[in-house]
Amino acid sequence: MKKKLSLLLACVLCLGLMPCAYADNNPFNDVAPGFWAYDAIMETYNDGVMTGTGGGAFSPAGKLNMGQFTTILARAFYADEITTSPDDTLWWEPAYRIAYYSNHNLFGEVHNIAGNTEVTREVMAEMMYRVMVDKSVVLPNDTEIQATINKIPDIAAVDGNYRTAVAVCYYWELLAGVDAQGTFAPKGVLNRAQTAVIYTRLKKAVSVLSTGTTENPGTTTPDTITPGTADNPGDAHNPQAAPSATLTNGMPVTEENVLALIEEYKNGKEPGEKAKEAGFTSYTNGSTYDPYNPLYFGAIGSGTECAKFAFAFWDDIFGDAPYREVTDPWQIRPGDLIHFPSHWCIAVQSAYQEPGRDYPLTQTAGGGKAGSIGWGPNAIRGYATLYTRYPLA
Repeated sequence: MKKKLSLLLACVLCLGLMPCAYADNNPFNDVAPGFWAYDAIMETYNDGVMTGTGGGAFSPAGKLNMGQFTTILARAFYADEITTSPDDTLWWEPAYRIAYYSNHNLFGEVHNIAGNTEVTREVMAEMMYRVMVDKSVVLPNDTEIQATINKIPDIAAVDGNYRTAVAVCYYWELLAGVDAQGTFAPKGVLNRAQTAVIYTRLKKAVSVLSTGTTENPGTTTPDTITPGTADNPGDAHNPQAAPSATLTNGMPVTEENVLALIEEYKNGKEPGEKAKEAGFTSYTNGSTYDPYNPLYFGAIGSGTECAKFAFAFWDDIFGDAPYREVTDPWQIRPGDLIHFPSHWCIAVQSAYQEPGRDYPLTQTAGGGKAGSIGWGPNAIRGYATLYTRYPLA
């Protein structure tokens, strides 16, 4: 099977060439042209597959749950079968009827299908694989699947029921490794921006490979930047980052160098040009900024108030370095991004413990509605979501 024919050839022969005109019909106030997944998000919107989270927001950094992903697949590939019932009490029920009660079998080996359950990478692979089987997509043979499995360094961490699905998605590059070694990170969760990109890949796979054509749908972001580089965050929180990724001062991404750069900002080092355009003049304790105008568009999304400060400061430390989620709060390190239910901030030291407390603490820098910047201690409890831009060891 010819796996590595060019994406351009596949598009020309099978899908035709379509000009991008997404900038004129963007309904989202938190996704701007230039955002790494912008074209994919606009494609999902124009296809009627992902229509936002309300109030003009797409919520690109929002985590994806089973109800949302099942609805995405139903709208994308079974739109003519979607029906509503007077008995529907949950918004995802029409999609679940297609996925579970029809003969499409989209859940496959997935047993925890509750609508509010977060979608892990291995579960996403299983459901994508079931779509490909249902749509008669050309699949790799047993030898190619086994060879692919042998290339995945953490395949033992993948649930045995999902390994074929993961191998197929990995083989066709619909899902990629999260680091340069090809680690799959099966229990990792995906956000809405990443899912938009993955939708465009699966859409192309079904369009191309179900015809019997053996071109590789590849990593089909609408731009021409290769996924898995520092300039394109790809489909995972820490996608195959360029080994040469550095901090904004040109130093390697190490804890020692991050601490030194944070100390410079704390002592008055000026923000970068992008942050200055958003109104930041300093990150020092007690300094101020306009918390609302203009929005700051960062690596993880756009934000105002505390998010505006955290996103700008994070980018001014790490530049274009890719990010991934941290699941263990005791692993928090200087420069990591912390998202509490109602607050964003940046850790400025590693996690530490105080007597009588069974949860980690750290020192943070943060902003807020008043536009005042403060540095001080914070507890990292289980309800916080953590992101890092340190490379995997």
